[in-house]
Amino acid sequence: MNLTYKEKYNSEYDSFMKEWAREVREWANVSEEQSVFFGDGIFDPDTWFSNEVRPLFVLKEVNNANDCEVTDDRIIKFVSVDGGDPWDGKTKMWKRFGIMAAIILQAYDSHTKPDFDKINEEMSIVRDGEETHKKICRRSAIINLKKLGGGGNTNSNKSKETLCFECHATRFHDNLIKQIEYIHPTVIICCGKDSVIEALGLGADAEIPTINTYHPAYRGDERDFFGYIVEELEKHGVV
Repeated sequence: MNLTYKEKYNSEYDSFMKEWAREVREWANVSEEQSVFFGDGIFDPDTWFSNEVRPLFVLKEVNNANDCEVTDDRIIKFVSVDGGDPWDGKTKMWKRFGIMAAIILQAYDSHTKPDFDKINEEMSIVRDGEETHKKICRRSAIINLKKLGGGGNTNSNKSKETLCFECHATRFHDNLIKQIEYIHPTVIICCGKDSVIEALGLGADAEIPTINTYHPAYRGDERDFFGYIVEELEKHGVV
């Protein structure tokens, strides 16, 4: 029997990620108590697989901070759609992630140039008992090249391969490709400029459209940051 992508994700994904957690801890020589494995992926499979536009955001690594709460090697607390306020009190990075997702979705849904000011205003609006930001998250997915928690700054020290995100991407490249196949995105947004695309091995000939942009924690001007995403969308002929 041929399974749908949703059925395959629901029946196989958790086991796949748990085996990956075992493999990476064995390779890095760390115990479960010493390092958390962040089991990233789809926020809401029902919503995700019911939409034609499915944006997957790829980041380098997660910050192993105290406000990251992981249960059963799954999605991080502060990007969860099931509890807490998804807007007030969140870091600038996760607010930006929501706006990035909204820009991508609006562009692909309507093929019109996104209005940053309008999107920014609507993020905290509640409609039908749910914040816009939460609805946007339900239509998004996110993965990290390095699944073991890191620090506030991305680690590129290749002399310590178990800490280096590029080394994780190389060592577990097949896992990353299989993870993307399970998630089944229609567009991939590489957040980290050229470094993420290079580490993942995606190029101009990639089967899935790939947008190359900055990390949500980009320290520059917000309008420049979101303007660059729109430029990428224009380059791909989306808007």
